[in-house]
Amino acid sequence: MRLKARHGYCAGSLILLALSVLSFYPNRDCGWIDVVEGRLIVQERGIPDSDPLSFATHDSPRLLHHLWLSDIVFHLIDARFGFTGLRALVPLMAFLFGIALLLFFATLGFDPLESTALALAVFAVSMDRFRVRPHLFSMVFLFLAFAVLYRRWHDPRPRDMLALFGMSALWMNLHTEAIIFPATVSLMVIADIAVPLYKKRLDGRHGRLCLLAVALWLGVLCTPHHYEKIAFAIGSKPLQRYIMEYESPLRHLFDKRFPMAVFPVASALLLGFAMYKRKLSPVFIVAALPFLYLSIRHMRFIYMAGIPLGLALAPFVDSLRAAKAYRAALLSLGAAIVAFVLMMRLPDFSATIVSSRQDADPNWFPVEAVAFMKSRGIEGRIFVAERMITQWSSYLLYERYPRCTTFLDCRHVNADTDIRFGEFFQIYRGAATQTRLLDTYHVEYLLVDNDFVFHPDERDRWTVLHRDRLASVWKRVR
Repeated sequence: MRLKARHGYCAGSLILLALSVLSFYPNRDCGWIDVVEGRLIVQERGIPDSDPLSFATHDSPRLLHHLWLSDIVFHLIDARFGFTGLRALVPLMAFLFGIALLLFFATLGFDPLESTALALAVFAVSMDRFRVRPHLFSMVFLFLAFAVLYRRWHDPRPRDMLALFGMSALWMNLHTEAIIFPATVSLMVIADIAVPLYKKRLDGRHGRLCLLAVALWLGVLCTPHHYEKIAFAIGSKPLQRYIMEYESPLRHLFDKRFPMAVFPVASALLLGFAMYKRKLSPVFIVAALPFLYLSIRHMRFIYMAGIPLGLALAPFVDSLRAAKAYRAALLSLGAAIVAFVLMMRLPDFSATIVSSRQDADPNWFPVEAVAFMKSRGIEGRIFVAERMITQWSSYLLYERYPRCTTFLDCRHVNADTDIRFGEFFQIYRGAATQTRLLDTYHVEYLLVDNDFVFHPDERDRWTVLHRDRLASVWKRVR
């Protein structure tokens, strides 16, 4: 049986590996800025005191604290292998994410076929998050950490605490999202000791659980500028942008852009059913609810729904196995998920095979316009604007910094820069203040999409140097 189980997990791993390879395609996200930040940290031998990338804001330092180790890792890979190496990192991290899912579901008591089917389900709904961004590390660490935690929850030992402490410290330096792990574990510890504490029946295990929570919090403090990182993670603006973006969790179901929202809602229904049947202890209800809430409130956290899904299904697995068509249904589900992933990813992957060295998607980024700027030696203060707001800025900085600086870039979406975004849109939409703002910031060039609007009083002050189907480059003439 053990040999058969090993073969089952190997087969599941091979399927996930094959699907992970499909994540190798031209970049469509602002991971460029992480490379620039890493380059800057290495050159400065530390996090700079001011923002050299933007001429409009000085929020960079606390944003650099947020991802500093990921930025350095990305820079080192880019310096050695180019951005193609970073694109190759995405399939690798997607595969590690799949392995972490297999470990998590196996720890909950699912057999190889069940673990593979569940891992494929979470993998499929998370495909959109397989990008050149530091959150890849959080996706892997979250399920890996909870697999270790669940296995040792009833008998935590010093070596387990040490392993989770090290994992927490490394995770926090890579991505501030790590703070959710000690926060959730602390709630689980409180739920576990509440009744024994009331009845005065605490034992050594409860003391070790408290030490575990303390060890995890010490882990997240093992990072430079830890207070700034924690403040950034729980600050009002990032919290609002990450979590409170939608008025209602159910809005996902009625938003045609997010059909994947059915997955966390299904996880919520299963969790509610398990709670109704009293199959889950309060400890694991507490463990599931934060991740369920985050996955419903924002699509960037949809992969977190895998935790409540696994916890909700685990108590029913024995009764499910008694059903005659159970294993056939699992095989059908797995095959359907594989077909879905192939349908979604094969077109991009096929195009990548034809032009494997094309790092930026030319339908997404102003590749021609930036190449023109490089050929003409254009440099200075450049206002970059497109419908995605800041992604083009990140690409330009990757290609032209320090010769060029920009107004804003994608780092500032998660920072308290509402005033600057207000000014950004006043310039982009041709408001009456456009001339004053362009003069105030001494903007020398514009790299904008075809939706950019000049105010009538401003149009004659600029001449177009380059125009293509995606972008145009303008120079101030007076």
